[in-house]
Amino acid sequence: MDEGNFYMSEFLPKPRWTSEQPRPEDAMAMAEMQRKIWIETYCKGNNIATDKEMLSYAISMTDDPERVAERARLIEASDHSDSTYYHIVRASGQPIGMVYGYKNDAHQELFALYVAKEFHRKGVATQLTTDLFRWFDPQRPVELGVVEDNIEAQQFYETLGFNPIPDSRVAFQGSEHVHEIRMIRQPQKEQA
Repeated sequence: MDEGNFYMSEFLPKPRWTSEQPRPEDAMAMAEMQRKIWIETYCKGNNIATDKEMLSYAISMTDDPERVAERARLIEASDHSDSTYYHIVRASGQPIGMVYGYKNDAHQELFALYVAKEFHRKGVATQLTTDLFRWFDPQRPVELGVVEDNIEAQQFYETLGFNPIPDSRVAFQGSEHVHEIRMIRQPQKEQA
């Protein structure tokens, strides 16, 4: 056995997860992961009206065939497009996190970032967003929307340089009870 390979395989820590571009056939597994995270994050029994709306939204992620098909189309498009970015992180072959971003001449958006609760504070979200920011144009701002009550997510985004946009509160998906705020990350100065 080559000593270098022995050292590499026996003594260096093995990655806990892998990061890759998803395939269209991953659409349902990603929807199931997102649904689970959504329910854990937003359906906490604090407000029956809010929980009902959020649960209905979560269920549609996997029970609406058109939403799953649309996700598969977005994944396929991201493989051949300069305007969409989709990435997934897996542990033991199962999706544990994902990020979706898009850009055009006028706008750059971190559209979705989800990480399974058991992988919070382990570097998964940081890896996903770091890779996304490499894809974005650093000379242009990046925006995102986040549910107003999701303070943990807002605090994470602030560590990435995002700040709330004043007076940006809007109804989430037409909801009467759930609101979203917009956040912005200003262009990054070039490092010398």
